[in-house]
Amino acid sequence: MPCRARRFTTMSEGSASSYNSNYRGHVCDMNQCVLRTSLQLHYFGRRFYGCRHWKPGSDEHCKSFKWLDGIPCRRGAETAPIVIAKFTRLEAEAAMAKNNEMEARAMIADLLHKERVAKRSAEKAKVSLRMANARAHKYQVALLMSWLAIVVFICFSLGNRDVGLRQMCLP
Repeated sequence: MPCRARRFTTMSEGSASSYNSNYRGHVCDMNQCVLRTSLQLHYFGRRFYGCRHWKPGSDEHCKSFKWLDGIPCRRGAETAPIVIAKFTRLEAEAAMAKNNEMEARAMIADLLHKERVAKRSAEKAKVSLRMANARAHKYQVALLMSWLAIVVFICFSLGNRDVGLRQMCLP
């Protein structure tokens, strides 16, 4: 089929606007359109004529569309307040969940900062412990060497009793 363009008028919130429907394959006129009920939040329960080939997620439809403002949908009028109230409640819950998420992210960031500080403190403590252990080891070696020197001196003193004080002094 050749591409045909027709001009339709849409009614959006009481104002009329025009556009060209230019879909390849078909172009509906108002006699071929199907009466539908809007399920969008701000237009919930409002009746309109739309392309008979329209399906969610499909491109098989033209853009013919017209609000039908004189005939309200009884079921839509009954359910609209319920849907709007539920939507409002869900929006409030979503806002609270987002607020909770932001608080949780802030707490996580704070805890990560505290973890980094604790790791740095632990590293500093490990370095201090290693330095203290090295100093203690040096002191132990020095103490052992001093005791060994005292023992050698005592042994040398006991073994050389024959040598008097005069011989140890310089002439």
